Amino acid sequence: MVRFGWLVLLVVLVLAPRPEARSAPAAPPGTLVWALHVPIDRLDPPATFSLATGMVVGRNIFDRLVEHDERLAITPGLATQWTPSRDGRAWTFRLRQGVRFHDGTPFNADAVVFNVARAIDPQLRLPAGGFAWSGVRGARKIDDYTVEIFGDQPLAALLNNIADSGLGAIQSPQAVQRATSPRDFVPVGTGPFRFVSWAPDGDLVLEANRDYWGPAPRVQRLIVRVATTPSTRVNLLEAGEADLVTQVPIHEIGRLGRAQGLEVAVRPSTSWTYIAINNTKPQFADVRVRRALNHLVDKQTIIDKILFGVGRVADSPIGSAYRAHKSVRVYQYDPGQARRLLDEAGWRPGADGVRAKDGQRLAGTLWVPSGRFVGGPDMAQVIASAFRGVGADVRVQEIEFPVYLAEARRGPQESRIEMVMAGWGTADPDTGLRSILHSRSWPPAANNLAFYRNPQVDELLDRGAATMDANARIQIYHRVQEIVMDDAPWLFLTERREAVAWRSAVSGVRFIPSSAGLIDVRQAAVTR
Repeated sequence: MVRFGWLVLLVVLVLAPRPEARSAPAAPPGTLVWALHVPIDRLDPPATFSLATGMVVGRNIFDRLVEHDERLAITPGLATQWTPSRDGRAWTFRLRQGVRFHDGTPFNADAVVFNVARAIDPQLRLPAGGFAWSGVRGARKIDDYTVEIFGDQPLAALLNNIADSGLGAIQSPQAVQRATSPRDFVPVGTGPFRFVSWAPDGDLVLEANRDYWGPAPRVQRLIVRVATTPSTRVNLLEAGEADLVTQVPIHEIGRLGRAQGLEVAVRPSTSWTYIAINNTKPQFADVRVRRALNHLVDKQTIIDKILFGVGRVADSPIGSAYRAHKSVRVYQYDPGQARRLLDEAGWRPGADGVRAKDGQRLAGTLWVPSGRFVGGPDMAQVIASAFRGVGADVRVQEIEFPVYLAEARRGPQESRIEMVMAGWGTADPDTGLRSILHSRSWPPAANNLAFYRNPQVDELLDRGAATMDANARIQIYHRVQEIVMDDAPWLFLTERREAVAWRSAVSGVRFIPSSAGLIDVRQAAVTR
C-alpha cells in the first residue's frame, strides 16, 4: 500500500534547494561523465513515468525480458524466446539461465512473477502496471526458466511495452522487499552497471558489473551529473568535465557541431510536445474553445524562430516515426477563425478585454516544467501572448520537474492543472495513445493530463490493444487519430527533436527512438 513516508520525501525533495553542477576535475580514465538536463526523481523505475529515470536508472542497472534495437525491433533480453498463444491472450517466455542479480540472488521465473505481480498490484498503483504491463492479469511459473504472462484480452502491445527502458525493468525481489520507502530503496538489477551512490538532484554513480551476462561494459564507472541550466551543460562539455550532454541548446547545435573534438546528433523519435488542456474545466469544456486555441498558435514560426528549425508541426496526436501514424490535419494559424469560434461558443470580450461567459472568465495558468522541454518557456510565452491577443487571459508559470510529476499524479477532483506543457513517446501506438487519451488513463492511473473522455476513442483503443493483426491495428489507430485531432483535447505543437553532444573521445553511444533523447551508453567507451 502507499506509505505516508513517500509523500514526506517528495515534499522534502521539492522544497530543498537545488544545487547546480559545479566545476569538477576531469574524470579519471575509464569513467564516463554524463551531464543530464533534469533530476532523476527516484531509483525505482517502475514507479515513475520520468524519462530520465527510465533512460539512466532503468536502462543501465536493470534489464528487461526483451529489448528494442535502434530500429525498434524486438531483440532478446532476459528472455531468449517468446511465443504468443493462438488467441493472443498469453505469451510464454523462455528465460536466460545462469543470470544473477547484483545482490547475488538468482534470476528465474519466480523473479519475473514477482515483478509482474508488483507492477499490476492495484494497491501500489505503479505506472508500470498501466503501461509496460497494461492488460496483463498475471504471470505463472511453468518451470524455473519458463514463465507465462497472461491477460483477459489479446496482448498485442506487450513486447513493445515491456521493452521500455524503465517501466519494464526486472528488479531483485529481495531488494524490493527490503525497501520500506524511496529513501532506503537500493536499485538491484541484472544490468551492466551496479548502483554505487545517489544524491537527489546531484550525482548518480554506477560501476561496471563485471559479471554481466551480456557484453561487458567498456567503462569502469558511469557518473550522471544533474545540470539543469543549458549553458552549464555546454560549459562542462567544452571544459572536458562532461563527456556527454543531453538537451544541447538548439542555438548551440551549429557551433558545437563545428567545434574540434566534439560531436552533435539530432535524431528522429516517436516523441512529440503538446499542451494538455484540462477538458473538465468550464472554460475549456467546449471543443470550439480548444479548436480556437489551436488556431491561435503559429507553430511553424515557433519551430523556425524558437527551435531553430528543429522539429515538425504536429499533424496527429502521435509522432511520424510510428508505423501507425496518419497525417490527419494541421490547425493552421488563423486568429480570425479563432475569434469566430470563440464568438460562436458564446465567449464575449468583457470591460477588461478578457472574454467571459455566464460569469466565467476565459482564463487559466499554463504550467511549464523547468528544464524539461527545449525552448519550453519561450514557446509558452509566445502561446500565452497569442491567447491574450484574443481575450484569453493565460499566464505562464514554470514549475520544478518533481512538482510537475507530483501534480501529474493528482486525480480529477484534486488536480490543479488548467494547461500544462507535456511530452510523450513510446514504441507502440497502444501506449502512445491509450496512456494519455483513454478515460481510464486519467491521473493517477496514467498520463491523460487533459482529463479527456470520448467513449468512441476508448472503444477503439481497447480494440487496438486486443488486435493481433498488425494491419488491422493500424487502421484502428488511424481512426483514433482522426477523432482526437477533431476533438482537440490538446494544443498540438511539434514533434520533438532533441540534440545530444559528446566529446570525440567517446564512442559507442546508441539512440533508441522510442522517445526523444533515449540514449543507450551500455557499450559506450571513453579514450582519455
